[in-house]
Amino acid sequence: MKGLHSLKGEFRNIFTNKTLLIAVLAVLFIPVLYSGTFLWAFWDPYGQVDQLPVAVVNNDKGAEFNGEELTIGKDFVEDLKENDTFDWRFVDEEKADKGLENRDYYLKIEIPENFSEHATTLEDVHPEKLKLVYTANQGSNYLSSKIGDSAIEKIKEEVSGAVTKTYAESMFDQIKEVGDGLTEASDGAGELSDKLGDATSGSDDLHDGIDSAHEGANKLSDGLGDAESGANKLDDGVGSVASGANKLENGVNSAQSGAGALKENIGKAQSGAKDLNGGINSVNSGAQTLNEKLQELAGKSTAFSTGVDSAYTGSKKVSDGLQSFDTALTQMTEGNQELLTGAKDSQKGAQDLAGGLQESLAGLNKMNGHLPALAEGSKKVADGAELLSGKATDFKNGASETKAGSDQVSQGLQEATANVDALIEQEQDPAQKQRLQELKSSLSQLTGGSQKVSGGLQQLSDNATVLQSKSEDLSSGAKEVSDGQSGILNGFNQITDGQQKLADGAGRLADGQNQLVAGLSTFGEKLADAQKGVQQLVNGSTALTTGLGKLDDGTDALQEGSAKLAKGSSDLADGTSQLSSGSDQLVNGLGGLYDGSGKLYNGLGELSKGSNDLSEGLGMFSTKFKDLMSGLGELRNGSTDLSSGLGELSNGSTNLTDGLNKLTDGSSELKNELADGADDVNDVNANDDIYDMFAKPVTLTDKPIHDVPNYGTGFTPYFLSLSLFVGALVISIIFPMREPAVTPRSGFGWFIGKFGVLIFAGGSRHYSQILFFYGDSALR
Repeated sequence: MKGLHSLKGEFRNIFTNKTLLIAVLAVLFIPVLYSGTFLWAFWDPYGQVDQLPVAVVNNDKGAEFNGEELTIGKDFVEDLKENDTFDWRFVDEEKADKGLENRDYYLKIEIPENFSEHATTLEDVHPEKLKLVYTANQGSNYLSSKIGDSAIEKIKEEVSGAVTKTYAESMFDQIKEVGDGLTEASDGAGELSDKLGDATSGSDDLHDGIDSAHEGANKLSDGLGDAESGANKLDDGVGSVASGANKLENGVNSAQSGAGALKENIGKAQSGAKDLNGGINSVNSGAQTLNEKLQELAGKSTAFSTGVDSAYTGSKKVSDGLQSFDTALTQMTEGNQELLTGAKDSQKGAQDLAGGLQESLAGLNKMNGHLPALAEGSKKVADGAELLSGKATDFKNGASETKAGSDQVSQGLQEATANVDALIEQEQDPAQKQRLQELKSSLSQLTGGSQKVSGGLQQLSDNATVLQSKSEDLSSGAKEVSDGQSGILNGFNQITDGQQKLADGAGRLADGQNQLVAGLSTFGEKLADAQKGVQQLVNGSTALTTGLGKLDDGTDALQEGSAKLAKGSSDLADGTSQLSSGSDQLVNGLGGLYDGSGKLYNGLGELSKGSNDLSEGLGMFSTKFKDLMSGLGELRNGSTDLSSGLGELSNGSTNLTDGLNKLTDGSSELKNELADGADDVNDVNANDDIYDMFAKPVTLTDKPIHDVPNYGTGFTPYFLSLSLFVGALVISIIFPMREPAVTPRSGFGWFIGKFGVLIFAGGSRHYSQILFFYGDSALR
């Protein structure tokens, strides 16, 4: 009761003291005013941001991405028009800046002109980030700027999600394109395998053709070797023929000179024979007269002696003429023998020449018979080489195109692998990520296989280039060989014609030589007969001279030997008759001999002309033959090079076939791997849910245990406690704690009086705040 006494006194003092009462009542409302003011201001700062004017400036010009128009700025503006987070105002940049200065807008969001363009640089080496220019007038309203900061972060997330979604759509489209490309690549690999099969078959045919050409080139080389050997023999034969022709020409010249001298001597002998015949006739006439006159010898001894002297003198002349004629005949016989020997040598040379020319002609005909086959073989080699060159060119072009296609496939696979890597980094779904990893592994295998195929195709292209170069060289060399064959064939024809003419001329020469030898032999025989007759004439003339000498010596014994003289004169008459007959034969024989010597001289002239033509023909033949030998040497070297080149081509074609077989196997494996890769790629799903998953992989679900609807509700406990504390501080200042309103009866009563007032004031403040906040909540 003592405590209540002090408590009543304190309250009485408060109510009776108006100053104190007003101060206490004011202190009771301080917590309400303090906490109410703060909480009212921060109760729900985001509750009416939809009325906060925000300027949006779209300067984006758009861009092109994967063949499609990309307008992120325009799409962003369209999304904001459906968003009521703020009071969006879509204005130009000048109006936005002016409104921000005039506080018509609290915030400004600017979309730069390269906004969409930067969104397309994700696949570049140095991608450009998208920039949103955010401007807030913090001095005008700091809280709105902070609200704008939070809002712009959400806008940033929305834009990032939209860009990511766009890239996800593009990447999945590219994956689909990769799948389609892998399918096409698989089909192309199948076609490549088929083409490589055809190329392998063609390579086998090419190899067979090269082997056939190689065999033909070897035969060509052997034939050219035989031709060269035959040509060397022909050259030796032609040399022998030329030597014989020179000897023949010298012999013919000597024979012609001897024939001229023979003709001249025969003319002289014929003249002497005529004189001799006249003398013999005179002797014969004298002998006849002598025989007639011997009958008158007895009476006419002086005349007889004179006649005997005349006969002796004439007989002496006849004997001397016969001796000279016999000497001339002996010289003619020796000259004829030499001429016959030369003619026989010339005949043998002409026969050897004709035989050599016939052998040479036979060799040329044999070689000429081989030349068409040789030309045909070289033409086939040239045609095969030209066909080989064309095939090699086509094969090279096909290998280059296949290599380019393989490089494109490899590049596409590498780009697909890079895109899958980007998708793996952004993918959050483990299952989808695993499928992408498997897809990446398949693509890596495909890339490795494609690179191997590309390397093989590069090697194939290089081999095809070498093959084309070798085949072009082969074609050029074979064409030169073929052209050379035509020239050689023409040259052989010319040589054969000339050789035929030489053979014909040599035949005619041999016939003329035979006629010459036969004529010279006949002439020698006739000359021997003439010489025998002349010898008889000489003997008869000697006997006549001796008889006449004896007759002249025996004129004294004329009478004694008249009988003998008559008998001798008879013998003389008979001898002179025989001598006259032999003289006639001699004259006739010398006439025929003179005519034969003229024909011999003319024939030797023609023979000399023919030998000159033969020498000139052999000279021309030697010149042409040197060209032939040179051409055969070049052909032999060309055929050797051709055979060597064809051997290299054969080895190259074998390597080419092996490489094509490997490429065929690799292309088949590539086809299967590409088909599997295409199936894996096509198994990847792509829809709006997956695009949203890439754009916004995380969704935040708010499940509070004790829901706090706004800032004010959350801050209320803090501000209530703070305001009550402030109220307690103030009440402790204005309420007298030490001076009691009444005299306390005890210390406890004094405490109860003061503490009771404070409890009442604190409780009043507390309940007033409760009533205020609950009433405000009810009103809200």
